Amino acid sequence: VHPRPAIDFDWEDVCNDDTMYFTNISTITPPDFITGYTWDFGDGVTSTATNPHNLYQNNGVYIVTLTVVSDAGCSSIWDTVVVVSPTPVAAFIANPTLVNTEEQIDFTDQSFGSSDVPDTIDISTWAWNFYYPATVMGGTSSIPSPSVLYGDTGTYTVQLVVTNEYGCTDTAYADVQVGLHPIVASGFSPD
Repeated sequence: VHPRPAIDFDWEDVCNDDTMYFTNISTITPPDFITGYTWDFGDGVTSTATNPHNLYQNNGVYIVTLTVVSDAGCSSIWDTVVVVSPTPVAAFIANPTLVNTEEQIDFTDQSFGSSDVPDTIDISTWAWNFYYPATVMGGTSSIPSPSVLYGDTGTYTVQLVVTNEYGCTDTAYADVQVGLHPIVASGFSPD
């Protein structure tokens, strides 16, 4: 009598468009040995690798099936559920996008917790960087819709990273331009 393989594997749930890695820890009692693995990831993709990976392009719940076969022809099958969480959609508006150094720019978050319609997933964190790619003291915010007053002229790239309740993230960028505030001589009159 030959033993059946004992199936076991590890994985971590991911966000859509992320790769899920599977670590196979299946065993069999010697002197028998495992000769093959067949994975079905539940999304139409299969693999015969020992420790495969799969890129899930859509969020949802998938049933992953692993079939393990021994040298004696004995097999075991194990099904488990994996979760692919939705990715948020980061978006914002800067108003205005062209200002002087003494004018405030208001940033309005327009992000969604997922690309699904209707969207029922909440954004849990906002991470703004008003001087991307640099990090400047006082140049960040974690509120949904902050306002900023730039002290120097230039073109600044603003980065917003949003995280939804599942821990999935997305990033949006926009440029704003800051010019000098016009200086009018004290004795000048336009008339």
